[in-house]
Amino acid sequence: MRAHDILCGVDLLTARPDVDAHSIRAFARGVKGVWLLLAAASCRKIGKVWLDRSPYSLRVALQNSMAADLVKAMGSRPVVWTDRTNWMRRVVALGPGFRYRYVLGDATDLADAQDDAYIRELLSSTEEALL
Repeated sequence: MRAHDILCGVDLLTARPDVDAHSIRAFARGVKGVWLLLAAASCRKIGKVWLDRSPYSLRVALQNSMAADLVKAMGSRPVVWTDRTNWMRRVVALGPGFRYRYVLGDATDLADAQDDAYIRELLSSTEEALL
């Protein structure tokens, strides 16, 4: 249902004459990232997503990991996923292939200071990101 709500929002946006339907980007933090990823995997109108502190796997909740399959379903559209979490909202270190703003064991939270770079990346075109 929540993914469907996101898709309805995308349809509303793309119906507006002042919105470029080819540049829809979306951001979600926490569990909401799962719903955004579900919506984006099924809707090519969402050109790019940023997931922050979103669970990296649905296995714990659903006993079946879907997140990696949903990322694959995005195809060549970029997914920026920072600070992957488990279902207890704890950042999980999954290795060098993932981006982390949060350092495990460090009490300093630099997320707000680092958001600007990820916002710029989310808003940039795919061509700009490749340069």
